[in-house]
Amino acid sequence: MRTYHDYYKSAREIYGRQRPDIQMQRDVYGLTIAEVHSEKPNAFVQPPAEYRALVASLAERIAARLDANHAVLAEPKDAGSGFAQKLSAIWDLPELEALGASVVPQLEETLFGSFAYISAVHIYRSLVTAEPPKASWLWHYDNNPLEVIKFLIYLTDCDSESGAFEYICEPGTGKGVKIASSRTGFDHWTKPLFEGSRVPEPVIQDYLQQGYEIRRVVGPAGTGILFDNNCIHRATVPKWRHRDAMVLLLRPVDRPIRPFISRTYTGSWIHKEPVVDPDLLTPVPKEAGFAAGQARSAVVARQPGVHARAHGNE
Repeated sequence: MRTYHDYYKSAREIYGRQRPDIQMQRDVYGLTIAEVHSEKPNAFVQPPAEYRALVASLAERIAARLDANHAVLAEPKDAGSGFAQKLSAIWDLPELEALGASVVPQLEETLFGSFAYISAVHIYRSLVTAEPPKASWLWHYDNNPLEVIKFLIYLTDCDSESGAFEYICEPGTGKGVKIASSRTGFDHWTKPLFEGSRVPEPVIQDYLQQGYEIRRVVGPAGTGILFDNNCIHRATVPKWRHRDAMVLLLRPVDRPIRPFISRTYTGSWIHKEPVVDPDLLTPVPKEAGFAAGQARSAVVARQPGVHARAHGNE
């Protein structure tokens, strides 16, 4: 079994041989958080002309299902069910394939330097609630392998009081703050630095006292956030209207995966993410637990270039 790093290295070599026209100046390790606004250029994704229409069509279809509570995942109350409706079935939404076709090839060239594929699509509605924040509405990081990237897209207009995404960023640069992942491969798959990968409030206050900032991402439907999900971030609880959004989970792969969305390769909320083995490309149902051959290790290691800290300590 390979680590994610070794798998990614091999995938980049294969892509380089098949795409000698691409100058691979970046890799996923340099990404923290990049906002994607249709009216502002960015280094990774340029929304195509049909992007707004695709998002609007997808948003309408998803809203109808969520309004009717159709194919919505039932979760225990302590899992954050009072904060969100989660769509469990995502494979019959044609707009997803079109969005994948417009986004994935760009990210292969501008970010991964390898083929990439959508390992899961998480679609959900953040609900207006008076309950105190918990789960993903607390400051956290996802504790995923370093090569796993998320692309969050708002499906409804989002202002500062309707469930905006927030992250901690460096003053001046706007770069997100990474926490070292404890899950990088079969030889390093351990408990996170903070319990449940929720970042304690004293740690957040420590960053703010050092001049770090809280950035809140607002914008119309179609606004996106491309990010290393080991950066400190959180959802905010809507105060006056719900927010619909979807998250594409992307990771490197050593071959082109087409179509971009399929039951064969694309999971949803009912599947396990992440998996230990990067060669495993088919979704693993959550109730199946670890797939055969997956393992845990007590090896603890710091990755270069990321913050691995408790309060007040580097």
